[in-house]
Amino acid sequence: MKSKTRVILIPIAMALVLGASLVAVPSKAIASDAVLQVVAVQVEPGELDTYLGKIKQLNEITKRLGTQGTTRVWRATLAGDATGTVVVGLEFPSLAAFAEASKKLQADAEWQKLIDSLAGIRTLVSQSLYEEISP
Repeated sequence: MKSKTRVILIPIAMALVLGASLVAVPSKAIASDAVLQVVAVQVEPGELDTYLGKIKQLNEITKRLGTQGTTRVWRATLAGDATGTVVVGLEFPSLAAFAEASKKLQADAEWQKLIDSLAGIRTLVSQSLYEEISP
């Protein structure tokens, strides 16, 4: 009788431990560590194609340097006073990847020259860093 009880209790105990461990996992451990750098700008009239061309060049530099970032660009269309604002998002798998990419980009002369060339075609509205907390 003792061995039958043990055979039944072991799977039940394992199921309880597994269930308790799932409930006890902090939400931070479940959420992604991804971060998103968002740069919002107002592009000068007639300069959107030039600006997008420069963003493409910047993206090529990030690839050359082997950063782990992904670049996407949006334009606000139904945004009240912000309509027309262009938003560039650079997503990284972690804050550490963002920091490593930032260090490489800041040290790259071609990157710096290209960033400087943006001054005449756009006005910086905001720059933010977001941390993903999706459930």
